Amino acid sequence: MNWNFEVSPGHIPEYRLHSSEGTQLMFKYNSQQQSIRMKFNNYQGVYLLGDAGISARKFPLLNVYGSEIGTVSKSVINPLQGTIYLEDHYKITYKINPQQSSVELRYKEQVNVCQLGGEWNKAYEALGLITAIALSWMYAVAVSRQQLSAA
Repeated sequence: MNWNFEVSPGHIPEYRLHSSEGTQLMFKYNSQQQSIRMKFNNYQGVYLLGDAGISARKFPLLNVYGSEIGTVSKSVINPLQGTIYLEDHYKITYKINPQQSSVELRYKEQVNVCQLGGEWNKAYEALGLITAIALSWMYAVAVSRQQLSAA
């Protein structure tokens, strides 16, 4: 699935991802609070990033109560790729591609690409990682929803 990226300007910009299937994910990143607020269909989520934030090679993802619910680990060789672990069930790999202004995510056999568009700069590395985290949350929500409806 391919995703198109859109930014709504504001004090804290809102990022929207659209797919050809009509799926839409919205998220906001607050660098002062080190938080990502996400919305997908009727689901809402908030991740708090560990003290070191997105600049660290490895950092925890926390829920609003401060409990660790996942981790982000950047590759030692290439900091533009790594692995996101969520709730001990989901292992999602990501790769940020500056030449194509895109983020690629892999979950099991599923591969998704998000086109960020625009001119690549250092800020896009952070945006690429934040996008990867938000998409990972959306996958976890979608998989959980499928499991609940199958039960």
